[in-house]
Amino acid sequence: MSKISGPLMDRIDIQVDVPAVPYKDLTGGRVAESSETIRHRVVAARNTQLRRFFDEHIYSNAQMGPRHIRKFCVLTSECEKILENAVTKLGFSARGYDRFAEMPWRCPRETFERTTH
Repeated sequence: MSKISGPLMDRIDIQVDVPAVPYKDLTGGRVAESSETIRHRVVAARNTQLRRFFDEHIYSNAQMGPRHIRKFCVLTSECEKILENAVTKLGFSARGYDRFAEMPWRCPRETFERTTH
């Protein structure tokens, strides 16, 4: 990734290193969630978004602009310190700041603790 310029990297929303899955995990006998279970989870998430954005004239997290990010994506003080370092030491742009701030809303719920309104 070091060969990609900073402004270009800012346009890549999320960068996650994903380790290879061991072969045994791929062939193991784990039980998959049913489509019905997944559907209920998706419908619940969509309903949450509809309630959150009722007065905003948008209907999903993907449509959030900088104003929405600052309103709905409240960062903890620890996250703010990390972000400050990213901006001052790594040269994150304003777009990079916004992308970092909204990341918890675009990743699975288990990945981040969120502060919601």
